[in-house]
Amino acid sequence: MSDIEKVIKISQKVEVILRDRYNAQGHGLGELYRNVENKLDADLIKQLRQINYIRNEVVHNPDYNLAKDKQRFFRLSKDVLIKLSVEKTKQPSFSKGIHFFSLISWYKILYGLIVLGLIGLLYVTVIPAYQLKRDSIPADKFKINTN
Repeated sequence: MSDIEKVIKISQKVEVILRDRYNAQGHGLGELYRNVENKLDADLIKQLRQINYIRNEVVHNPDYNLAKDKQRFFRLSKDVLIKLSVEKTKQPSFSKGIHFFSLISWYKILYGLIVLGLIGLLYVTVIPAYQLKRDSIPADKFKINTN
């Protein structure tokens, strides 16, 4: 397989991932990555832009010399394929405001539950014990001497 064929095959793989995993719409790599720019990291978009440029030059410019960009293309495409396969997609916001659960992480929720549990334990055990002790003190100990 020639280098030109490899460039085309790799570009097609990237297009398939963008369509399948990121639900990208469009024809060609350029339209696909621009369609899902808001779901991807800025560095990844930059790499996709460079891959698209080299791919377009290979396909549309008969005077283009792939040899000068061959190593860069294969390095970029390897990184992009890995990132696209591993990276979690950014979830779209369902409202204009900030989603409540994006502000609170699981450990803050756990901490809050522990604090509430301790307050409940205090309310159930310590406070009634204090009230019982207070009620068991003879009333004459509370009398104030007015002399």
